Amino acid sequence: MMGSDTAQEMTGPQADMAKSQADFDGDLVDYKTKGTTIDLIGQETIDGTKVYHLKVTRKNGTTRELFLDADTGIDVRTISTMEQNGQQATITSDLSNYQNVDGVMVPFSVKQSLNGTPIAQMTIDKVEFNVPIETSLFKLKQ
Repeated sequence: MMGSDTAQEMTGPQADMAKSQADFDGDLVDYKTKGTTIDLIGQETIDGTKVYHLKVTRKNGTTRELFLDADTGIDVRTISTMEQNGQQATITSDLSNYQNVDGVMVPFSVKQSLNGTPIAQMTIDKVEFNVPIETSLFKLKQ
């Protein structure tokens, strides 16, 4: 990432955020067991879609906002705030173009912004589950 094709160790708040995002079940599944609290902020509209705005507070105190489609329950937007270089950074992810893959609804389009400035737009061509991969892909090269 960030223009490099070499793996780099991630530390500090960025590493904490990455670890929390590695929960493939998401914030809502077994939230009580994980020590997470969820507050309903209210109902809003994003790009013509009615959504439920939730505030998720994890056991470690970090918070995240989720915006779920009021009809389907699918994530429309997530907002995460983290500290970066001593300043607050807000990352907004807008998810769309959901497609059914093996019974799981997957967003095939993701747009991200940092403090309101667009930083990335991803279009996914193909999703496969339970595909074997080489463990060497996850090792840092020295």
